Amino acid sequence: MGDLDHDSAVTDSVGVVTPAWDGFGPNGGFLSTMSMRAALGSARVDVVRSVQSQFVRPARHTGLSFTTTVLGRSNRSDTVQTVGTQEGGPVLVTLVRTLQPVPGEIDRENSAFPEVPDPDFLQPTERLLPPEAVGVVPMTRHFEVRPVTWERTWPPVKARPPRCLVWCRFRPRAVFADAAVNTGRFLVLLDSCVWNAVERGTSGATGLSPRSTDLSVTVLDSGSAEEWLLCDVTVPLIRAGSAAAVGAVWSRTGQLLATGSMNMTLVRTRG
Repeated sequence: MGDLDHDSAVTDSVGVVTPAWDGFGPNGGFLSTMSMRAALGSARVDVVRSVQSQFVRPARHTGLSFTTTVLGRSNRSDTVQTVGTQEGGPVLVTLVRTLQPVPGEIDRENSAFPEVPDPDFLQPTERLLPPEAVGVVPMTRHFEVRPVTWERTWPPVKARPPRCLVWCRFRPRAVFADAAVNTGRFLVLLDSCVWNAVERGTSGATGLSPRSTDLSVTVLDSGSAEEWLLCDVTVPLIRAGSAAAVGAVWSRTGQLLATGSMNMTLVRTRG
């Protein structure tokens, strides 16, 4: 079982792309987490406000070298660009914006927490899936998933609303000492849930394989004390071989932790 803190670490500007975090190839949120951590090595302010990654080409299971450039700097904020490369070519480009909070300023939240059961009242996928299907996708072994809605037949026989609404808790550790790694949980979950929503909305997207093209996340709170995270992703548009998604991550107490927008291409598989 992988550990997000250990597996996404960047040492001497190099991280390792491990197959443990594969979905349909290396997970975009995992790659983005590594890139974000590389960027923070050059930042003076370490509170992440936003992460925007463009995935240039699929990553391989080998070292990923990062080059960082500080594009802007102020007393409260840094803007850092990282380029992750393998074999001399770019794999992803990430822009990280940090922002130091100012206590005592306006503090108002205008968001509506989805009406969902508490995770204690829901079943984990290990109890819902047949034994042979548990952990087939490697990265799903690293967090417990308790879906708010469940389809006995997957993919659904008939198309459903293209929405993925799940409670998730990372394992073996649910929270981390490093706030950046806690933020990485949002990147992984938002990127991961898009394909599930696509399958729900298309009765399985038969013959298609997903590839993330970009991931943009605004971080409102790192959720360092939150073990359970509610990930809510919808796909309002599936057209011309691509899917556009929007999402949010909430705490168990109803606090909005992050929002995101994601895009993926849907590639026709051969055979």
